Amino acid sequence: MLVISSELIYPFFLFQICDRVKNRGWTVVKDPLDRMGPYAFKGNQWVSFDDAHMIRLKSEYIRAMDLGGGMVWALDLDDFRNRCGDGPHPLLNTIRSVLATPGTGAPGQPIY
Repeated sequence: MLVISSELIYPFFLFQICDRVKNRGWTVVKDPLDRMGPYAFKGNQWVSFDDAHMIRLKSEYIRAMDLGGGMVWALDLDDFRNRCGDGPHPLLNTIRSVLATPGTGAPGQPIY
């Protein structure tokens, strides 16, 4: 999750995004067709991020394609102290809830 402003690009934690949306007047935009994760902005600052809904969709895609797993860029960017009010580690818990159930072990069909 990166914030882009007219002067800087720097990483944001999920709880920082929640704070800006809930308390500082940032606007969140979500794609109604779920083609991309949400983004938030205010003035000359903009941040794109994955919320629990987008993480669920990506995790379900991993399962549907019978992939061997997924990758998380930075575990510490999740809301580990429950500052957003969705419980601690909402993103990692979403991944676990989807991927923790055993798969079939059968190879998936190729995508052409």
